[in-house]
Amino acid sequence: MRYTEITGEDAPKIINDQDKESQGINFAEEQFSPDIIESYEAEYAAIIDLGEEIFVQAGVLVQVQEVRDGETIRKEFRKVYENTGYLSAQNSNSIELVKNYVVGTLQHSSQLQISFNGYTEHKVNEDESGGQHQKVEDSKHFSGSGFIHP
Repeated sequence: MRYTEITGEDAPKIINDQDKESQGINFAEEQFSPDIIESYEAEYAAIIDLGEEIFVQAGVLVQVQEVRDGETIRKEFRKVYENTGYLSAQNSNSIELVKNYVVGTLQHSSQLQISFNGYTEHKVNEDESGGQHQKVEDSKHFSGSGFIHP
């Protein structure tokens, strides 16, 4: 499971309508709400182009529900899993990537905001007296925010 890969912890249980009934939770006020078809975790990410053919991915794990409302089926964000924000370099082994933060915030059930901040440093291999040494130079800071819809 991706949650365990990112955090190293057991994933929280997704509670669906059948679980609510078995736990004796009464949602009578939701009688006229749309039907929940399925709940699952999904990974949403933004690709950041830093130039010089360097791409970084900032992502988070969220709980998504598919909901039937009459004839329409739509996806809704339910929650962002804590401590799942990550930053990774997409196509470059020549940079060191440092994450200051990646945060996912639900603006409402149909909009997720991903905010990120970090920096890259280019690695340059130098040969000193027959040995290899790695030197880091050209620090490049980046930050931003973007919105994603399910």
